[in-house]
Amino acid sequence: CDDPEDPPAVDIVLRGTAAVTLTCVPMPVLKALGKSIAHLFKGRMTLEAVKQDLVKLSADRTAISKSADPLIQYSIGLWEKGVDQQTFQALMSQYRDKLENEETEALAALQAIGKYPPALGMLGTVMGMISLFAGLSSSDKSGLGPALGTAMTATFYGLIMANAVMSPLADRLSVEHIYGKKYNGYVYEILTMINRREPAKMIEEEITIREAA
Repeated sequence: CDDPEDPPAVDIVLRGTAAVTLTCVPMPVLKALGKSIAHLFKGRMTLEAVKQDLVKLSADRTAISKSADPLIQYSIGLWEKGVDQQTFQALMSQYRDKLENEETEALAALQAIGKYPPALGMLGTVMGMISLFAGLSSSDKSGLGPALGTAMTATFYGLIMANAVMSPLADRLSVEHIYGKKYNGYVYEILTMINRREPAKMIEEEITIREAA
């Protein structure tokens, strides 16, 4: 029963989860998930961070060519192409929905993936118990310890991965998703005002109001 090819418990959970993820989650959604997780370590986008960009654009829509905010960057591209107001409104709405849908799909994917580690841990436990019982009929009992260790630790690793890693991460992404929808809504409204060529003073006041909200 001391088979060097028996996979360690942690490998059963980690590699199994990776295999299930690559099989079940479409690559675009997986990329969006990676992007969402990476954003957690970069900090939130805030109106304060993009205020100068918005103020400059309110005075002159050609004032800047790049912005860290994807909605602002997309609007700059539309203005450079000279799209009319109606087209601008429709395209911006579609792009905002696209960004939010990507985050929603990424969150749903992580929540779905989170249910697999405990099941894979149970699989490791069953494999360990099979190896353990097979060794009971042998005169060589040296492999019983490793087999029992695999049986006991596989489920533990699965629960740790699901409840200490994936579940908290999914909860954090859910919170950030709610914030992101509100933030994108503010930026979208301000860009719409800029597109209508509202007075720069009025736009600055709107930014201040949104910052305080």
